Amino acid sequence: MNVPEYDDASYNNHAAKRRRKLLMNRGEIRRWEKRVTLQGLTLVPLEVYFGERGFAKVSLALVRGKQEHDKRQAIKQRESKREMARYKR
Repeated sequence: MNVPEYDDASYNNHAAKRRRKLLMNRGEIRRWEKRVTLQGLTLVPLEVYFGERGFAKVSLALVRGKQEHDKRQAIKQRESKREMARYKR
């Protein structure tokens, strides 16, 4: 994860890009890992915020990717919006 350096800090600043520790129970991590590898789900960060003690907290979600027909539907909608905007001009 990339947490940019704080410009007004001293020379003793943290490394912007480094591995961060995931504070979860081992069983919970294994359960999520199993669902990602076996079921083909993806782990997506929803929001990142800083707690009271300065720790960065991340809300995670397991999501399923779009099917092929869903992608075609989204492309069709995007193109129709683009054409409508073109006609309005």
